[in-house]
Amino acid sequence: MIEQNYVVKKDYVSKWFSVQEVSKEVLDSEMKVTFNNGNILKYETLCYIITGNGSTITSLETIEFKNKECIIIKKQIDGREREFKILTQEEYWGKPKIGVTTFNSYDGKTHHSYYSHEGTILESKVYDNNGKLEERNTYYYNDKKLLYQIISERQGKRYINRYEYDDRGNGTYAEWYDDNGVRKQGITRYNQYNDIVFDDNWWGGKRIKKEFEYSYDEYGNWLKCREMNNGIYTRFSIRQFKYFNR
Repeated sequence: MIEQNYVVKKDYVSKWFSVQEVSKEVLDSEMKVTFNNGNILKYETLCYIITGNGSTITSLETIEFKNKECIIIKKQIDGREREFKILTQEEYWGKPKIGVTTFNSYDGKTHHSYYSHEGTILESKVYDNNGKLEERNTYYYNDKKLLYQIISERQGKRYINRYEYDDRGNGTYAEWYDDNGVRKQGITRYNQYNDIVFDDNWWGGKRIKKEFEYSYDEYGNWLKCREMNNGIYTRFSIRQFKYFNR
């Protein structure tokens, strides 16, 4: 099966949704995903970038999954190859099978993450630039191996973040505390196709209510999607599918 996804970026709300505006749409990016027996073989993303002088630059990124040990990433800008990398699955997904990962952030802090044999994170710790433990997070999973609770300890306080799911494993509710200790909540709802139709959540420090409208083909794959943020339509996406051996 080959899937093609076209995302149309709206410069401002079009005539479709407001009689006071003129319709204006700009093709922002195109994505093509190639599958074989349900496995992803290749991602191709073509982006159109408008520069300050009004000209357009095209950027093509290709991610090809050759086998379990080899992932090839190529990036071209205006037809010229700028980047070529060969990664392993672990390097690409960033999930070690077992053990500890450590990295230093820009503010000088050291971050440690501890994983199980299955690559599931169990605990994380953050140390300041003097080596003092600043934050500890412990992760808990239910019998379906879904994360349902994180206990965070920082600045002498203990916070419990919790997560809920529907019977299909989709996340429906999240409750957590931000860096200032302020309690936040998120609610997500899905339709019968497991696609999100409502999402009341926090994005970039702001609470945004997102709603989605879909049109589907006979196989249950959506072909058109309209996204509305806080009552304003912001994005219109189109997908095309080609089916083989049907």
